[in-house]
Amino acid sequence: AEFGNYSEQVICLEVVLPNGEVLRTGSDSTVSGTKVERYVNGPDLTGLFCGSQGFLGIITEATLKCLPAPEKVDFSTPVFGTLEQLTRASMAITRDRLASSAVSMAGKRTMQGLVNPEMPQEGMIFIVLQGREEEVAYKKKLLDKVIADHGGMDLGGQITKEQYFDQDLFWPISAALKFGRYAAGCNIVPYTWLPAFIDRAEKFFWQDHLAESQ
Repeated sequence: AEFGNYSEQVICLEVVLPNGEVLRTGSDSTVSGTKVERYVNGPDLTGLFCGSQGFLGIITEATLKCLPAPEKVDFSTPVFGTLEQLTRASMAITRDRLASSAVSMAGKRTMQGLVNPEMPQEGMIFIVLQGREEEVAYKKKLLDKVIADHGGMDLGGQITKEQYFDQDLFWPISAALKFGRYAAGCNIVPYTWLPAFIDRAEKFFWQDHLAESQ
């Protein structure tokens, strides 16, 4: 996404280590103690604790980067006939920074559970664009070209919009579990491995299903 992942919005942390010592990270660790900058002289200790889930210490305070609310927010939900098309389109969208705050991909099972059980496509992308009016309009124009160039079709923004404002942050998982199985590839495999990853997951789940039915 345009602004990076969630951990990149964290500037400084206050952490209580297992030995009881209180550690401050980023510019808050300096003599002046200001909480304005994450990257200072020395290692990125803020990054060390982001995503550690309390294993390295208990985070007792966090300073986050704040951004002004966007002037315009728009949504797009393209679907693709093959996972290869979806993968190449996702790479182009990410490379050109067309999506402002979210690029989530869903395979056929999730897509059928979330939208329509009869959908023939192999996957979809949930895209959120935001910024100034003219900026969003320009990005949407480029996005439409990327979708068309990779053989996709945009279902419109309503599907993504509904999920973007949904209170259930795990809606893709809920949709996939309608079929009894879920596999997440987030931050596990690179884009180019996605088709093979999904193929292996499908085979694994099918074998597991056969074993349960016997």
